[in-house]
Amino acid sequence: MDFNFFGTNVSKGLFIVFLQILFFGANAQSDELKIYKDLEWRSPIPRFQALGVNPEYLYELANEQIALLVYPEEKLSIGRAGDEKVFNNARFVSAFTVIDAPVKEVRGLIKDYASYSDVMPRTEKATIIQKAGRHSLVEYLLVFKLPVMAVKIKYVFQYTEENNGDISIRIHEGSGEDGASRWEFIPLDNGQTLLVYTTWNNLDNSGYFFKAIVNAQPGLKTTIPEISAILAIDAIKKQFIKDNKNTKSTNDKFPFIQELKALKKPSNKILPQTPVFNTEERKAIGLLSEFGMVLVLHPKRNFKESSNKVTKLEYISLINKVHTSVKDNQDMVLDFDSYVEFLPQLDQILHKKTGAGFYSDWYLKYKFGIFTLPVQFSLDYFWLGKDSIYFYLDNGDFESYYGSLFWYSIDNKNTDIFFQYTLAINIGSDLPFSLKVLNKMPRQSLLSGLFMGTSFVEPQKQWIENQKKIKTNKK
Repeated sequence: MDFNFFGTNVSKGLFIVFLQILFFGANAQSDELKIYKDLEWRSPIPRFQALGVNPEYLYELANEQIALLVYPEEKLSIGRAGDEKVFNNARFVSAFTVIDAPVKEVRGLIKDYASYSDVMPRTEKATIIQKAGRHSLVEYLLVFKLPVMAVKIKYVFQYTEENNGDISIRIHEGSGEDGASRWEFIPLDNGQTLLVYTTWNNLDNSGYFFKAIVNAQPGLKTTIPEISAILAIDAIKKQFIKDNKNTKSTNDKFPFIQELKALKKPSNKILPQTPVFNTEERKAIGLLSEFGMVLVLHPKRNFKESSNKVTKLEYISLINKVHTSVKDNQDMVLDFDSYVEFLPQLDQILHKKTGAGFYSDWYLKYKFGIFTLPVQFSLDYFWLGKDSIYFYLDNGDFESYYGSLFWYSIDNKNTDIFFQYTLAINIGSDLPFSLKVLNKMPRQSLLSGLFMGTSFVEPQKQWIENQKKIKTNKK
């Protein structure tokens, strides 16, 4: 198949390669090893423990799940005086989970940098190129296998063991990026470890085409650090699940999601339930929401859509604290016409009320450099109660799309209202051309859900807050 743009025919294969290079970058690194001097530095990455949240409160939220805290943008300085870089809109992401092993064992695995080719995804080779006291420099070769080629990227990371037990990380070389991270190891009373990985990347120096994509799709600025943090911490968690003989193997059959039982649901549809947080989990979310947006990656589950079709679903929940009443927030969230004001990729949305809720047709255009790729899907919404709406894919460019919108209060008052957006997307194999590149992404359904959720929830919250200010100023 060929495509025409600017009067030029481009083959489908070359076009896919172009898109994949935009996402993964090209390897522009030299094979010559470099000796680094003056390795002392002060990490700009904040400590998760400095938030003051008791780790025992987070146990329920992070025992089987991976939770994330996405901080607001702030100013960041990295480097030494005289060679310092300043970034005015840095965004930190902390991912945390419970590891079924003591701190010493978890730290030991993470400090075994040469074994990362057996631990971390996409890592083909890990070479320690320099050690100096508490500092280690490691060169990694990452390989992304694509339909017609393999893209290789080299990175050089510096690991520094801090006096407080943390391990700080700094990118020295790799695709023009600036970045830093921090591992924290928090002991729990039962001999387990609350493992925290906080990361930041500056994507503005990652090449002209990638910058163009990020500018066109602002949600990627948050989504890419989110997916990086999840993949890193999930890789460590899996190592200890695999090594624990008393724990079921990750290859075992996933538990099944129960079918949704609701009086208002379409009678001819078999739909999966969406996750609901218990009281302890909500308390933890409430504490974390003081510092930013909370995300929770729920464990993978099977869903039996029919007698001969079983689908794996990976739900993601995004939760924000909102300073409005439930009724006011619902009115603004369900004002579909307003979405074009804060979603740059939304071309148009057609919607109508139904007996049970709403029906909407979404037409999006995603820009990738000089290309614009269309995506279309239709969602059917129906109320489960006065504070909960369920939605599912009726037709469109995805294989499946399930989720819910949920409003609740932790203290049963109207002072602290939480808005929760939960969704699970399956890209599937029978994709339109505009989405085929997603099949080669790491954890494609996770990435798609994170991108879609973050792209909707964050700008919508900002839009709602701006609308409140406008109304207040008019009074």
